[in-house]
Amino acid sequence: MVAVAEIDPIRDWSERYAARLVAARVQTTVTRYPGLTHGFFMQTAVAARARLAMAEIGALLAAKFENPVRW
Repeated sequence: MVAVAEIDPIRDWSERYAARLVAARVQTTVTRYPGLTHGFFMQTAVAARARLAMAEIGALLAAKFENPVRW
């Protein structure tokens, strides 16, 4: 899971990293969160978009842990 803020100085690097994971055939989900800045995890008390992003990330991770990839 790669969560990327739209307004982040390392956004492009994060998205390239996610692309490399996909190319290496690592199960990867990448999401760019519009309007959010670097460190949005710490802004959930004041930013509704940050709260929504955290809820989405939590739901995705919960689903992954409930249904792990079997090799």
